Amino acid sequence: MSTTRRVSNGRRRRTASRASGAWQWNKENSGIDGSLLLQERIHLALRADPENIPAIVDLPTGVDSLCWQYEHIRQTVADASALVVKLRAVCTAQDCPKMVATDSWHFLCAAHKEPKECCAIDYCMHTLESTTVLLNNPVAFPCRSSIPHESLFYFPNIVRRLYRIFAHAFFHHRDQFDLMETSTHMCERFTYFLMKFGLMQSKLLLIPVEAFTAQPDSFLNSSYGGGAVGQTVSAQGLLSPPAKPRCLIPELPVK
Repeated sequence: MSTTRRVSNGRRRRTASRASGAWQWNKENSGIDGSLLLQERIHLALRADPENIPAIVDLPTGVDSLCWQYEHIRQTVADASALVVKLRAVCTAQDCPKMVATDSWHFLCAAHKEPKECCAIDYCMHTLESTTVLLNNPVAFPCRSSIPHESLFYFPNIVRRLYRIFAHAFFHHRDQFDLMETSTHMCERFTYFLMKFGLMQSKLLLIPVEAFTAQPDSFLNSSYGGGAVGQTVSAQGLLSPPAKPRCLIPELPVK
């Protein structure tokens, strides 16, 4: 029987290794290139210092802006998924029968043929599932290293719905929100990202800047609108998106 020697770049996780040493490889020579390069760059910045929001989010020199935004949106889906796991124990159909943020904001779920009401936890899970399907759609996003300009149309709709997950957690499940935010600063990073790349109107940013602890000064010289009072929002939302792409990919219903 022939054996194949496995080449390691020093990043193989050994069986029964401690969690504290899981990411302790040589970061100067990660061995990652191609389509995963930007994802790896974000991950390394997150592990180096999750509180340094500008260092994680600001566009690096020589990097395509659409590809950078795409990778940050993928990272936000992963972050929001971890938050929803925490919410499942406290956010039930009985306790949260509608997807709301403040008492003035009521959201409809777009993951159906016709937008309709869902309980909050279902809304969160439907949003994450439909967003994952869209981000991996080969027509809308054929290559992670080259994002078509017309695919920018999807970004405002995606991030607006993801933001609602954080807003619901902040206003209705503050303990779970604070537990995640204190260690990861995921919502603060996502909010900074939205403002940095102009993907969301400031009046739709509901979470007050006082909730952020990593680098709240980053928001002082901006038109941040955290705490604004709104209204019932349809699945289509209030933004005026960029021109539609030639081949529009509908959001698939979640069964």
